[in-house]
Amino acid sequence: LAFQSGGTTQMVMNTSGNVGIGTTGPSEPLHVVGADSHGIRISSTVNSPILDFWQTGLSSADSRNWRIETNGDNFGDIGFYVSTANNNAPPVTGAKMVINKSGNVGIGTTGPGAPLDVVGSGLSVRLRSSSTANWNGMDFITTTGAANQIYNNYSGSATEQALILGTYTNRANQLVLATTGNVGIGTTTPGRTLTVVGDVRATGI
Repeated sequence: LAFQSGGTTQMVMNTSGNVGIGTTGPSEPLHVVGADSHGIRISSTVNSPILDFWQTGLSSADSRNWRIETNGDNFGDIGFYVSTANNNAPPVTGAKMVINKSGNVGIGTTGPGAPLDVVGSGLSVRLRSSSTANWNGMDFITTTGAANQIYNNYSGSATEQALILGTYTNRANQLVLATTGNVGIGTTTPGRTLTVVGDVRATGI
């Protein structure tokens, strides 16, 4: 079944029941193909356009329904909401994650005050490495390219490893917090509460 305008096919429904807009070969229940910078617009005559991802009759108690909504918790935000049970509707407030009008991302908060604002109870952020090199970390890089790192010890295979604070190009001998609680400067294996390898200058002692 084809719908035409001016002799040009604009929409089709194929024998599988799939509807195509901008395509004559829809592969999904709704398949939309638009020109550059054109796609789907969801509008609302009130405040909050909503896109639901909903499945009825979910058999698993762990299944959930999701909602993407704008202006839900705060005007100018887009939020991601999840139902509290497998067959419940998602809420219209209390987003699990939001992006506000400033571009800040909030996880566990609907009022992010930084580019990434995470609020959680207990462990809030986990970094995992898929590398067999056995280390992970974070870079702190300025606009001029200056960089520092916080990372775990990339040598050894123990589950708990040392935490190292160092410059981007010199990881080996910076400031180390070992799994024993010992602190090392200039060494990654401090044998005492504070171990320094190198010269020390102190004033006011």
